[in-house]
Amino acid sequence: MTTPPLRRCPTCEQSISHLDIGFRDWAKWLGDTLPGKIGPTDVDSILERHGRFLVIEYKSWGKPVSIGQEIMLRELAKLGMNVWYVQEPMGKTSDKLILTPMLEYRTVFRFAKKDAERITIEQFRQRISDWYAEADNREEEVK
Repeated sequence: MTTPPLRRCPTCEQSISHLDIGFRDWAKWLGDTLPGKIGPTDVDSILERHGRFLVIEYKSWGKPVSIGQEIMLRELAKLGMNVWYVQEPMGKTSDKLILTPMLEYRTVFRFAKKDAERITIEQFRQRISDWYAEADNREEEVK
């Protein structure tokens, strides 16, 4: 079964039928290489510091993480990576984001609405800075 070529940007959903987006059009170059609906996915941001990883997936408000991508993010969390899901209000010029960390609940990693918090972009920048400092501190503890 050949998957039809990508016709909308997976991030902003704008029509891209007139563009050649190369390898981002996975269906075009993978075709029926993999069974069923299995296919590659991407991560929007990943930071590494002293063997510690912070994975960040960004979506517009109301756009869920796909099932396949959530499975991948869950597996990365199981490997000990910090995984954050960040949403921004769609069509608004707000300086607020919604940050939801993937946490473990009874041995299952998941995003939970109760863990989501509305923060400013400056607070988001500070969270990333705090994560970096913590990764640095853990490296110092190992030495």
